[in-house]
Amino acid sequence: MKAAIYARVSTEKQEEQKTIASQIAEDEILIQQNGDTLIETFSDEGYSGTILARPALDRLRDEARKKSFERLYIHSPDRLARKYAYQVLILDELKKYNVEVIFKNMKTAETPEDNMLLGLQGIVAEYEKVKIVERTRRGRLFRAKSNHVIGNIPPYGYICIPKNQTGSGFAEYKINESEAKTVRDMFKWLTDEQLTTYKIIDRLQTQGITARKGNQWARSSVHKILRNETYCGTTFYNKHFYIPSLKEQEKGKYSRRENTLMRLRPKEDWIPIQVPAIISKETFSTSQNQLKQNALMSNRNSKHTYMLKGLIKCGVEMGSMHGIPVHGKRYYRCYFKNKLNSPVPCKASIVKADTVESIVWNSIQSLLTNPNLIKSQFEKWISKRENNAISTPTSEFQNKSIEQKLLSLKSEENNLLRAFSSEVITLEQLKEQNNRILKERKEVEKSQILFQNQNEKKIVSIPKKKDYEKYVNMYKSFLEGLNPTLRPQSPS
Repeated sequence: MKAAIYARVSTEKQEEQKTIASQIAEDEILIQQNGDTLIETFSDEGYSGTILARPALDRLRDEARKKSFERLYIHSPDRLARKYAYQVLILDELKKYNVEVIFKNMKTAETPEDNMLLGLQGIVAEYEKVKIVERTRRGRLFRAKSNHVIGNIPPYGYICIPKNQTGSGFAEYKINESEAKTVRDMFKWLTDEQLTTYKIIDRLQTQGITARKGNQWARSSVHKILRNETYCGTTFYNKHFYIPSLKEQEKGKYSRRENTLMRLRPKEDWIPIQVPAIISKETFSTSQNQLKQNALMSNRNSKHTYMLKGLIKCGVEMGSMHGIPVHGKRYYRCYFKNKLNSPVPCKASIVKADTVESIVWNSIQSLLTNPNLIKSQFEKWISKRENNAISTPTSEFQNKSIEQKLLSLKSEENNLLRAFSSEVITLEQLKEQNNRILKERKEVEKSQILFQNQNEKKIVSIPKKKDYEKYVNMYKSFLEGLNPTLRPQSPS
């Protein structure tokens, strides 16, 4: 008889271990023993058994309808599907086309008892899938809370040391110096030279630096590196969760797993994991501000002009308002209204760009024609800047945070000495932990000095009250020289 084989594995790890090849090899032996002729092999690599839309399985069902083969060999029912209902659906369809299904690890269903056994195996497979997922989830949460990295594919700049090569019994991230140098250069170009993502890519290509797999750099890859908090010493697990994507189902796309749409969890659910730092926290913070500034100033892929993008705030969540076209008309929308930026989308409505821009434009024009009002507002602004430079809630919080960290390190050092004197830890362990504490203290003290220097710069850079006329004249010249076509129109 003409025969076909169907095989499936659900993870990349199983693909690498060639488990799909072992399934096919065992089925081929069974085909030879039965004297059948193998016509075609259908294999879905990396597809979950909880979804029915798989490319190879769809081709198999089409060929069965054409009566291209008479027998189908499958290693076990759970390779066909992990849901009992799906198993029954496909088996009934194949039976309708007179295709005999043979499972290697069980007898072909010929009697009611065989059908009952097949049904029980399908239910057990479905239960086993849920059990594996839950056990894996809890195991990963435990390892993450124990400060162990999860996953064996590290970010660019790191290498993953397998658990069988570490003394802790868990995988660890180590710095890859050649890649780490490129990461530091990227952040330096962004913060010191204010380069855009595209200019960073141009510089990488000019210097002949390729991505990890030797390919050209993509904008998304560079942007992902510049947004990754892992590089300043802390990575997070349990940061996102996945849900089914209805759009992909409507378009008929194949998905390797059931849940493909990523959503952000509340920050209190994130689990921090300490890893070796490649850049300082101050550099990362500066880089994020620069990325925001680059986004505000960028006109790439923009079909409409938005004068106030990023300059006005939402009254509900206080997020920056960004331009968004709706049916060809311009609107402003809160940054936190996007589900990827906030687990709970902002409830504020979008606002018409023409309306809000006209209000702001008219207010500015009225302000510039009233010198006394300008002077009083400018003096208030300078006074506020002076007060904030001396002491702000943010600066006080940062200062207290640095002091608390130093006290914590001192307390940890004392606890180690007590543990050593009580013979709880060895001399080698004491030296190792002391070196770590010394390194952390130097980093904190460096942050403290940088923080003090920034405050001094803020005080020096405050404008003088007598300079207000210079600012007024500058803005007047800007408004007078502005292209009339760019001026906001009154809303209709």
